[in-house]
Amino acid sequence: MMDVLFVDTNVILDWLADRAPFSEAATQLFELAEKKEVVLVASSTSFIVSEYVLRKHLSKAKTLRVLHILRSVTRIANTGERQLDMALGSGWNDFEDAFQEACARLAGASTIITRNAKDFSQSTCAVMSPHEYLYSR
Repeated sequence: MMDVLFVDTNVILDWLADRAPFSEAATQLFELAEKKEVVLVASSTSFIVSEYVLRKHLSKAKTLRVLHILRSVTRIANTGERQLDMALGSGWNDFEDAFQEACARLAGASTIITRNAKDFSQSTCAVMSPHEYLYSR
């Protein structure tokens, strides 16, 4: 059975923007998805934030191209009422992290892949960096 991994926005941006020294592990993770060895899940929120960050450095056309590439290797988590209500009732300090965690859980992800594990310390999902996940395989 393939691992279902929820990818946090910082890992997506590491890959799309080639942010050293983090891009190498992020790239390896996305290559696993391209080879259908893992299922990567992201929220639509991550796409919106990624577009906002990337458009400051890339043309609109290039930004859309890289987002299409991202879309081709990720499944999109539902981001509806249930996820919002879970985040609102979570008691977490950071609402965006609570929302991402709710999306991950309801999408059936076993693990959240992030560089900010401390932000997900209350998660019921396992939490790993890209490097930690790759090392654990």
